[in-house]
Formats: sequence, C-alpha cells, structure tokens
Amino acid sequence: MPQVKSYRRYAAATDGCLGVIASGPGVAFVSRTDVASATLSTVKIVQIRTGETVAECGDPCSTDAVSALVALAPALQDNGEDGPAIPKAHASGIALAAGYHDGAVRLWSHNAAEIVCFRGHRSAVSALAFLEDGALLASGANDTDVIVWDVVAETGIVRLHGHSGPVTAIAHLPQHKLLVTGSKDHQVKLWDIAGQYCVQTIVGHSNEVCSLVLSTYGGHTRLITGSTDRELRVWAVLDESTASEDDKSQSQCANGVPVVFLPLGSVQRKSTERVVSLQLSPTRPDVLVCQSADKALDVYRFRDAKEITKRLKRRAKRAKEKAAATDGAQEDIVHQELEDEIVHAGLVRVSGKIRSFAFDPYFSDRTNKLRLGVALSNNSIETHVVEVAPKVFSYDKNTELSFAGHRTPLRAVTLSDDDKFVCTTSNKGAKIWDRGTKQCIRSLEAGYGLCVMFVPGNRHVIIGTRSGELQLFDVASGKLLETIDDAHDGAIWSMDLQPDKHGFVTGGADHSVNLWEFELIPDEHNNFVSKRLSCVHVKTLKMTDDVMCVRFSPDQRFLAIALLDATVKVFFADSLKFFVSLYGHKLPVLAMDISRDNTLIATGSGDKNIKIWGLDFGDCHKSFFAHQDVITGVKFLGTSHYLLSTSKDKTVKMWDGDKFEYILTLEGHHAEISGLAVSATGGFVVSVSHDRSIRFWERSNELINLEEERELEREQQQEQEDIASEAAAARARAMQDGDEADRAGKRNIETMKAADKLIEAIELVEIEESKAPGDAPNPLLIAYGNISPEDYLERTIGKIPSSELDESLLVLPFSYAMKLLPYLDKWIKGGAAVERSTRCVLFLMTVHHNQIVSNEKMVPVLQSLRTNTLPQITQLKDTIGFNMAGLRFLQQQINEAGMSAPCMTNRRVEVHRFWAPKLLRGRSACVPQKRHAGWVSCFSARVWCSLQEFARLMMQRRWQLDAMLLRLRSDV
Repeated sequence: MPQVKSYRRYAAATDGCLGVIASGPGVAFVSRTDVASATLSTVKIVQIRTGETVAECGDPCSTDAVSALVALAPALQDNGEDGPAIPKAHASGIALAAGYHDGAVRLWSHNAAEIVCFRGHRSAVSALAFLEDGALLASGANDTDVIVWDVVAETGIVRLHGHSGPVTAIAHLPQHKLLVTGSKDHQVKLWDIAGQYCVQTIVGHSNEVCSLVLSTYGGHTRLITGSTDRELRVWAVLDESTASEDDKSQSQCANGVPVVFLPLGSVQRKSTERVVSLQLSPTRPDVLVCQSADKALDVYRFRDAKEITKRLKRRAKRAKEKAAATDGAQEDIVHQELEDEIVHAGLVRVSGKIRSFAFDPYFSDRTNKLRLGVALSNNSIETHVVEVAPKVFSYDKNTELSFAGHRTPLRAVTLSDDDKFVCTTSNKGAKIWDRGTKQCIRSLEAGYGLCVMFVPGNRHVIIGTRSGELQLFDVASGKLLETIDDAHDGAIWSMDLQPDKHGFVTGGADHSVNLWEFELIPDEHNNFVSKRLSCVHVKTLKMTDDVMCVRFSPDQRFLAIALLDATVKVFFADSLKFFVSLYGHKLPVLAMDISRDNTLIATGSGDKNIKIWGLDFGDCHKSFFAHQDVITGVKFLGTSHYLLSTSKDKTVKMWDGDKFEYILTLEGHHAEISGLAVSATGGFVVSVSHDRSIRFWERSNELINLEEERELEREQQQEQEDIASEAAAARARAMQDGDEADRAGKRNIETMKAADKLIEAIELVEIEESKAPGDAPNPLLIAYGNISPEDYLERTIGKIPSSELDESLLVLPFSYAMKLLPYLDKWIKGGAAVERSTRCVLFLMTVHHNQIVSNEKMVPVLQSLRTNTLPQITQLKDTIGFNMAGLRFLQQQINEAGMSAPCMTNRRVEVHRFWAPKLLRGRSACVPQKRHAGWVSCFSARVWCSLQEFARLMMQRRWQLDAMLLRLRSDV
C-alpha cells in the first residue's frame, strides 16, 4: 500500500488581522463611547477615546468584504423645546446589520454575537435600512433586487423585482407601509410591503440616483434625492386624500396610491463630485448632511415655520416698498419657495477622502450641537462636533483614530530575530508591532519604504526608501538616528542581512549592489560621549540592469541577484566573482529565497510562475504556474523545503519543493499582497497587503491529505457552479414572467447540507421504527444520550438556522416531505416546538398543496393538523400576552418607585416573582412562569434594558403569531 504524505495546515491566528481601522463604506455609533466601522470582512467596535478594539464581528479570514453597514438607532424621547431629543435605553438586542459582497446580510447584537445571517442576494449588498422599529430589515444589492427580511422570525418575506440597475438607497414611509428605493437606473420606486408590488415609479433624474432620504420635519414629508449632478431634488409627499386637485395635476400620481409626490425643485450643492450618501440627524431632524466623493460634507438646515413666516413677511414688505417706489407698478405676490425651507448651512472639511459618515444618536448636550463620525479612505476615523443654528455654523475635530494602522498601502514586512516584533513599511512611514499583544508600539517617521530589516539585537531598524535613502531608526525611542542620502541613485528594491550578522546588502534601480557593514561611531547627539550604530559602505557590484532582489545563501557562500532582464545572477559572496546565471523566466524575478540547507533556490516572477533551481549547478528542477497574477513573495519554511508564495491575486499558497506539489491556499486579503515574512522555525507567517492589513498565519496540528483536499475543492467548485446556474435560471424566469415578487431566500451550500442531514434523519427514524424490540439502537442516538428517533429528528430540524429553513425544506424531495408531516403533527399535538413545526407545515402545504390534498393517506394527518394547530398557536400567543402584562406591572412598580433606568444601579425595586418572566434570547420560546411566593430585588440598569428587550421581543413575536394564525384560518 503506497505511503501518503501529510502536511500540517496553516490557518489564520486568533486576532490574526490587525492594522485596519476603516476600510469599507460603513461607520456607525453603537453606544455613547463606541463606534463601529467596516474593516474588510469584519466590523470592529472601537472605543472613541482610547482607540482600543472592544469587539470584532464577523470572520476575519473571509474574502467577502463588508459592502454596507447600518446600526439600529436607539429610541428617542422628546426633550421639549429645551433641546434635541435624547436617546432612551436601547431595547433591542440588535445593534448592527452588515451587507457583504457575496450577498449575505448579517445581524449582530451589542456583545458582537451573530444573531442571524440572511442569504438571498446574488451580488454585493449596496443598501440597508431597518423598518418597523427594527422588526424588519430591507436590503438592496447590485443584483437589482430589494429583499424585505423578518428579523424576529429570522426569515425572508419577499424579494422585489423592478429595478434594472443596482439599488443604491432605501427609505421607509411607516404611516403608509411603503418602501422607497433608488437605483442607478435613474428611477425611484414606491413599493407596497403588504401587497408586495410596485405601486409607483418616480422619474425625473437624468442620471443615476445615488442616495435618497425622507424628512418629516415640521409636519411636512419631503423626499430628497441625490444624483451625479450638482443638484438635490426635492419632492413633497402628500396624502392622496388631503392633496388638492392642483397638486395632483402637477405631481406624479398613480391611481390607488395613498401618497402624491409633488416636485418642489432642487437645491444646489457646493461639491462638484457625485453624491454618495444623504442622512438626517436622529437627534436634530432639521439637519441634513450630504456626502460627496471628496473631502467635505455639505450641511443643510430645514427652517421651522416661524423662520419661514418671518422670511415671507420680510419679502412681502420689500415687494410692497418696491411697488410703492414705482408708480403704477403692481405688487408682486409672494410665494413660499424651496430656498425658504432648506438652506445650506456650511461645509465640514476633513483631512482625507470620505468613505462614509454617520450621526451619533447618543450625543446630546442640550444645545444645537451634534456629532459626526467620518471614515476616511486613508484608514482612519474622525469625529467632529458640529454646531448648526440660524446664522451659526461651526465644527471642531473631536477625536481621530489613526495610530493602530497605516495611512497608505503596505509595502514590506520583516520579523525580529526572536520573532517577537514585526516591522511594516508603507508609502508614508513605518510601524513596529508587538506580536504577542498585536498592538502597535512605535510609529516611525520614515519615507516611502520599499524594504525593511531588523539589525541584529533588535534595537534598530533599517529602511530602504524609494528615493534611494537608507534610514536607521532606534526602536526604543522611534527616533531617526541616521539617513544615508547617497546609498543608491534610485529606488532601493531589496536588502538582505548577512548570515554572520556583520553587515547587509542592498540592491537598487541604479544597477548597483552595495555591501554594508555595521559600525559603532561617536554619537553627535550626545556630545560624542557615547557611541551609536552606523552603516559603512564597503563594496559596490555594478550590474547591467536594475536590481530587483538580493539574497545571501545561509552559509554566506553565494549572493543571488535578480535583475530586470528576467535573469538571476549568482556570485561568490566573498570575492563577488560570477558563479552561474539562472534564466528561463519571461518577466523579471521579483522575489526569491534560498533553502536553509543551501541546495535549492526558488524564484517568483511577474510571469506568474515559480521556478525551483538547484544551487549546485544552476539547473531548473521544476517550473509551475503558481498564481493568477504577479508573484510578490517567495519564502522557504524553516529548515524544510516547503515553500510559501504570495501574489497580487490576494492569496498565499503553500508548495512542496521536493515533490513539486501544491498543498493549500490561504485566503483573507482583499488586495494585492506586497510582503511576506516567515518565523525562524516556520511556526507562523506574516503577510501584508495593499488593503492595509497585517495577517498572521499559524501552523496547526491538523494534517492535510492532498487527495482529500483536491476532492473537496472540486466538490465545492461544482456546487458553486450549480447554484450559480440555478440562480441565473431563476432570475431569467422571473424577468420573463414579469413577476415583481418572489421568494426572498436562495439556494446555497448550507441549505443543501441541511436538506441532506434532514433526509438522513428521516431515514434513520424509519430504520429505527422498523427494528424489532431489543435490537441495538443507532450509535448516533446513543451518542446523544439514548434519545428517541423522533427526538433526533426534532433536533435535526432545530439545528437548521431559521433563515435557511424554508430553502432547506424546498430542496427536500416530495416523498420525504410526506414522511415529515406526520411527525410535525405529533410535535404540535404534544406542544413541542410548536412555532417551528407550524412554520414547516405552512411552508410544505404551500409548496406541495395539490399533491398533498390529493393523497388519501394524508387525510388523517391534515384533519389532525386542522384540529390541533390553531389551539396550540393561540395558547402560545396567550402566554406571550401573559408575560407582557407582567412586564407592564414591572414598569408600573418602577414608575411608582420614582426611578428611571439610569438611576437604578444602586437602588432596590420589589416586585412579585409571580410577574417575573423569563428573560429570553432571540430563538428561545416564550415559557410562562409559575406562581411563587417571595420577592425579587436589585434591578440594575442592565436588567431594565433586558426587560425592555424582552418586552419588545414578545411584542414582535406576537405580531408574528398573529400572521401565522391568519394564514392558518385562511387555509382552514
């Protein structure tokens, strides 16, 4: 039997991605002290004052970046005329919703726990909006679809077709249950959520609609849209029953639509760039901010009724005086114009190009001030306090989060001798990181660093710059000790430390290779009393072309030099005499490395190939196509012949240099990888990228079997192709039929796996029921604690995520659906998992209605379902009503004690345990509490928020049960 070689897998380290502060189009405030920002594939929650990461939501190793981010704003209580609205305690467990490039939408709680993941879109999510106070979520994507999700039931409600371009913005008209969406197809559409159809299309844009917002300030509803031109278009949204005939004749009004859109005109913007986002302040509804694709925010203010009246009176007075001054002239009639209602207050200028911004709904100082959080394209976040009032506009930068990351793309990385520190360089400066704490400990004011190296002893760092300078820094102080201006006449592309650690070599664009030695010289900054480290030029080796990479062999016998002419010249290191030339690449070699035993040299080139050469004779052992783009790094792992390579295709790949086999791919970067460093033992790897991230990959104890790995990759690729073809066919059918509404979910690998597990569970139940008494049960049942087959089937259904339950049942063959219905009836009759079982029954009856009702064997099951389902759902609804009454009693007791949520920390409130409901999580069932004697006390502010969250959850679930009862009664 042939021996199979196994390899140890490399995987992303815990907290293995650092250096990213803000990368995507998304920033949001989640509390008074914390701000959330999109950081590649995750959402980081950071303290505003200290810049420390509080929590991280998402998978840092995912290759799908965050494309949209929205926070559920807290409920606001009115503060009267003394100041703006003040946020009350947040009653929802949901804090954030993020859309991804793969079409997924994920929701997280305040403690960064993922609540649910919705998978329905087929391309990047571009717009998100919470509806119904967080009970619903609407998402739009580049696939032109709008999907409405039920956050409480964790399922999709409807997919809306109609736009012919990517959806860019979503807004909500709650009083009419209408959804407003804007798209790049130059249209704004109005959707009826209950009826699930488009009721009106608003035209009037000559360019794509980039953003829109609905304002209700002053009792008037206004629709404001932004496009690629310099205008903000404004529509008055009027009730159809109260609108005049003149308004209807001038508006875009469709029959049966409860609202009328009356165009009011346009407001000029100061910026010449396209609109990116429009937002209204949650604490100051009279303030509108427009983000453009530049470095400034346009701030607009809505005038109140008093200001407008005063302005109209002043204008009427001037018109009267003008008519009196002109004999026989008729007095002009004064009408209210759009400029009387909306005024440009000023510009908020920031230090970089703006990616996104957000209002702080928790900021309130009872003045006209508000706070903005701005995510910049240079990987930083700024907060600005803006004061907006009549004839008053000012802003001040409050904080800036920038220390923990580079402002520009990373270029190079290196490790210290003891592997405790990491140094990275970028276009502007360098940073030193502690590998243990994953924190930045020093920022170095360096130039455009192309290569970097720790000096033996790890107390100094040398950086080679694009301008040809060598910069020597002290690690402890971060000071620049020396700059060698004439190190090279062009860019220093590479440097390498001598194995004896007495010096180093540099190669540059001036066709020269310079050898340097370390030397101690008197310190001129300390009156020449002490000595400091310096670099002394020893030799120069002139080449025929630009030097792209230099490497010493570990025994310091050879010096390999890669040139721009796609060849590698190998010289003797001591005498600098020519030894051998390695040629075969079609494009220049950009990276190379020599194995620890001095037998192999690996080269990576711009032709996307890796070649492995023998260093004894210079013969090419193997050449293979390694990446889909230019190779930027090649490193051997420790003392082995395993090889790591990086490329502009955003991947790190591992190879066997002896068998010339591909082992695995490490994915996680979102832009081209520019640097690679390997620890001395090969235990971990560091890679840096133009996405400004620094990623650590650690060697695990998991073994890799190459045949199994390749087979798994082929299966995944085939499944993805099948899903993509099915999605395209479904989209084509929808376009052909002209249907505006469709199922919200989509088939994916997770739903297929869930359906397979459900089929296996049904088969296991059939096998167990056919066994004779005394036969040994299935090992799976024993592993779960000798449970019954029906309990195992119930657990299998319970493990399917609620967001994927419908699609999993849709994949289920009809024969297995018939077998599942009797068990669902038995569970409903017994009161176990009533809500989920009823949902499964309703979905299966909807999908397979004709086949089920025509089957005589299903008549008893259907009669039993008809008899038992309604009472069970009604009882569950009554239980929720009972607990809601208990919560109202708790609130009454707290109000009688004269306490509010913030002042409950050190006080006691006594309530009967008879009314103490069980605080539940999102997927738990509402369980009634028994009557007990005694009292409970010590309700802190956290407990109060939990009670509010529970009350809101029960209210939303009661709505859900009402809808379920309505469907059941209609089916009956």
